[in-house]
Amino acid sequence: MSKEIEVPWGEIGYITFKRTYARRCKEDDLNSKTEEFDQVVNRELAACEKQLGINFSEKDKEDYFNTRMNLKWSTAGRFMWQLGTKTVDKLGLPSLQNCATVVVDNPIRPFTWAFEMLMLGCGVGYNIQKEYVYQLPKLHKKKIKIERFDDQSADFIVPDTREGWVKLLGKVLKAHFYSGEGFTYSTQLIRSKGAIIKGFGGIASGPDELCWGINEIHRILNENAGKKLKPIHCLDIMNIIGSVVVSGNVRRSAQIAIGDYDDVEFLKAKRWDLGTIPNWRAMSNNSVACDDTSLLLNEFWDTYKQGEPYGLINMRLARECGRTGETKYPDPNIVGFNPCAEQSLENYETCCLSEIFLSNISSYKELLTCLRLTYIVNKHSLNLHCSLKETEEVVHKNMRMGIGITGYLQASEEQKSWLKDAYEWLREFDDFYSKEHGYPRSI
Repeated sequence: MSKEIEVPWGEIGYITFKRTYARRCKEDDLNSKTEEFDQVVNRELAACEKQLGINFSEKDKEDYFNTRMNLKWSTAGRFMWQLGTKTVDKLGLPSLQNCATVVVDNPIRPFTWAFEMLMLGCGVGYNIQKEYVYQLPKLHKKKIKIERFDDQSADFIVPDTREGWVKLLGKVLKAHFYSGEGFTYSTQLIRSKGAIIKGFGGIASGPDELCWGINEIHRILNENAGKKLKPIHCLDIMNIIGSVVVSGNVRRSAQIAIGDYDDVEFLKAKRWDLGTIPNWRAMSNNSVACDDTSLLLNEFWDTYKQGEPYGLINMRLARECGRTGETKYPDPNIVGFNPCAEQSLENYETCCLSEIFLSNISSYKELLTCLRLTYIVNKHSLNLHCSLKETEEVVHKNMRMGIGITGYLQASEEQKSWLKDAYEWLREFDDFYSKEHGYPRSI
């Protein structure tokens, strides 16, 4: 569709769109122009049919185009960046997801899974409470030697793929936790810094940041040989992974770490005022799980002194309620949250988000039109296959989506009054649509 519509951007909306979500029109040309907004919306519409299997009517397509162009609502930024690409064809749902959470209760998979999801642009939360971290076995008792050796004689030649980077991290962790045997690795196949990444988009960071991260993780593991890792060590490993990913420049590496309210090392992890703290700890928002604020230690309140206070997570309340104050939809299996903490999640689960711009909605009828369109796009994306099988299982079970409200403070009292009825309507529509298409109801 190519109607002349002047997009009502705010002061920095267009700049942000062009910087973050517009893809190069010619994928293999760094100097190519990037898409305009109507091209992105049309790419979304084409992918809705070809990739998501949505049978939109012509009226639906027209409504979709017009409401998107007039900024009535938005798909997730991940959808704007990835819908219609070969990455979605190959991997399914992961690169379309905003939010993810994992529990660190295994020596290998939580770290490699987080690494892969972060490289796909998904924000990752991780729970490093002691009840989980202390399930990890002791590290191998002897220190081992792992070296970069850029020659064909190296034990492992890292493929120039996302999977290759993840495999290298896995080999390091397995060596320290299980085999006790060192190895050499070569990065000679990894493309140089600044090279074009086709498919996913962006440009390559080169091998040096990967090697730096692997070396730092290897050092932490060697320093704790024969011991159990503590939550602070798991935090550092995840933060280092985030530092490696963000160097790839496609997007920031968003993380949230959830620790115990009485873990003093965790509470002091970002006390920059106390001395030398590793820079990589800036990679995560940190929050404590605490159901009773009277239990909080002084160290928690001390985080305010240097300008970066920790958040609070009431896990009990989050499991009992859906939205605040709503006990009709309990969520008993959640273990963590996404980096902005607006979405509760199960272990290895992801969630897709979208947004209604309430202050731009002209009528209750238009609100329902926008809700219906964004719901359908989210629902079908959640039914895609997933390259990560533990994630596919939980996502297909829960079909979890988050449809948020932006512009509430700018909205009129009339616009705000629509929300309660619209929410109930959306729940009923989910019942109908799920049954009609053979999908589980959405959390």
